Amino acid sequence: MSEESSSRKKTKMTGIGDAADEDPSNKAPTDPRLAQRDPGPAPTDPRLAPTDPKLAQTGTISKKTEEGKGASMPDSSNGNITIRKRVHRSEDAPTSDQVASQIDPPIAPTTIQNTCQSGTGQLASKEKDKNSEIEDLKAQVQYWKDQADLAERLSKNNCQLSSTNVEQQRLIGSLQMENSLLKTTNEKLEKDLATEKEDNAKMKIEMAVAKKEKDLMEKTDRDRTQQLEDVKKMLSGSKVNEAKMEGKVEVLNAEKKEASERVLQLYSEKEVLTEQLKESKKKEKLAAESQKSRVALEEELAKLQLDVNKHMSEKKEIREEKVKLREKYEALKKEKRSAWEFWGVAPRNVVGTLSNGGSDTMAVKTNDAQQIAPDEFSLKLEAVRNAHQDQVNALQNDFNKLNMSHEEEKRTMEELHRDQLATLQNRAKKEEEKKLEKEQEIMKDDLQKEIENLMEGSVPAEFGKKVDGEEGESGTN
Repeated sequence: MSEESSSRKKTKMTGIGDAADEDPSNKAPTDPRLAQRDPGPAPTDPRLAPTDPKLAQTGTISKKTEEGKGASMPDSSNGNITIRKRVHRSEDAPTSDQVASQIDPPIAPTTIQNTCQSGTGQLASKEKDKNSEIEDLKAQVQYWKDQADLAERLSKNNCQLSSTNVEQQRLIGSLQMENSLLKTTNEKLEKDLATEKEDNAKMKIEMAVAKKEKDLMEKTDRDRTQQLEDVKKMLSGSKVNEAKMEGKVEVLNAEKKEASERVLQLYSEKEVLTEQLKESKKKEKLAAESQKSRVALEEELAKLQLDVNKHMSEKKEIREEKVKLREKYEALKKEKRSAWEFWGVAPRNVVGTLSNGGSDTMAVKTNDAQQIAPDEFSLKLEAVRNAHQDQVNALQNDFNKLNMSHEEEKRTMEELHRDQLATLQNRAKKEEEKKLEKEQEIMKDDLQKEIENLMEGSVPAEFGKKVDGEEGESGTN
């Protein structure tokens, strides 16, 4: 508070302008009429005898009149002080000499000066209280600045939490997709493996039987050809047995025809078995590759599970920190609300007035309804409050925008995951088709080699016994 305003308040309290500029160090009363302020004996002048308890303390304050126009004191006929004219409260207040000249009986200027000095001491104590209130307001301003910093840190933590949630949702979606793909692949591979085992066992048996039958037919064909040649030699050597030989030749030709048909049937069965063998090898290769893929997927799944556990623990810590910050923020809001309630209404001020209304006496009027006018610090405090409220509103808007962007990003990531999944499935399908084509070419080459080997192979010796027996019977006949 400036010295000029302090001087004006001193003037209003005392009603004397020149006395406020005098030396305040002279506090000792020199007039015996002001002896009631000293701890000594009571004043002897009956004109200064106080009739109000407040006059015994300050020497200037008296009770209000019933009409509220001033204070009443005995008139001059009883020896008390009477003011003949209202003293102005403006900057042009009368001097102490002018006031002294208006009092009957007159009072010395020194007496008026001492009275002003007592009022000056009271104003100094009030000014000291006002300065302490200003320091408290400064502390409140610093406190709300700290609250704004805390709100900014809370906003940063919310941003970090949103980015962490997006990354975790992306990781969980990828993990679920791979897990479902792994389950489907495992079930399909288990079914294919069981079917392949059964088909392989059947195919091995059928191929062994077909090979033996083929060898037997080739051996039979060679033996019968040799028999025909022998018969021709016999016919050329003996005309007696010519008729018998002709019948035997017809029988052998019929048997040869049947054997040729059987060989053709065996060749067709061989082609069927070859196709089955090709499919079996293909399935075995796919089973081996699927086993490797399953092992790799299981390892990747274990790594992803570890990452998920780590992210979940981090998410839990961030959630706990967010709860703590929210509690602290709510507590600070409550403190701010209580501070607003406390400082929302300015303290009441006691204003001194001089009035000649009613009994035309000197008094001080207390205005309970009047409040302190807003000064520089109260305006600054109001500005800080408004700025802090704007920051809180901005933080709330940012938080709402982050939530909306998080939802939009989540939907975008889901669509992206679906597109990536479809792309991966198409790529896997094309690669599988290429692998199948290569395997078919390899199996064709293997089958061709096996056919060539079968065509060049010989009939086992165990299949010649039946042929020898038949030849013996025919010779006997």
